[in-house]
Amino acid sequence: MHKNLKGFTLIEVLVALLILSIGLLGLAGLQVSGLRSNHSAYVRSQAVMLAQDMADRMRSNQVAAVVDCYEIPNQGCPAGNVGLVLAATDRTNWLALLSQELPWGTGSVDCVDSPCADNSIHTITVQWDDNRTGGVDTTFQLSVRL
Repeated sequence: MHKNLKGFTLIEVLVALLILSIGLLGLAGLQVSGLRSNHSAYVRSQAVMLAQDMADRMRSNQVAAVVDCYEIPNQGCPAGNVGLVLAATDRTNWLALLSQELPWGTGSVDCVDSPCADNSIHTITVQWDDNRTGGVDTTFQLSVRL
């Protein structure tokens, strides 16, 4: 063995370790990015299902829905409406589901037509924090005709 070649193998091992560690850090970054995207897709799916849930609640109590009993924020439902109690319970339960299932989840329901009547379009809006910054930054809207 030549005297000039001593330690050459050690340098090769150190360079290989450096390249391997950079590759592993890249893989870890990809894993974190994939998890973040997967969670974002999951939360969006939850938001869509919750918006459809409110649409189904409104369809099942259409008498109350066409007189604005499902609007959030509630502008006041006409007294004596048959579905008033169910509509109030549906609103409360839906808002609780939004806050449970979505980060910083909130929502609203609005009748597009004024005054609201049969065959009117209602817009259901679901909002949540997709960036995990502590505030609402993502919105999903669903328009339904009752």
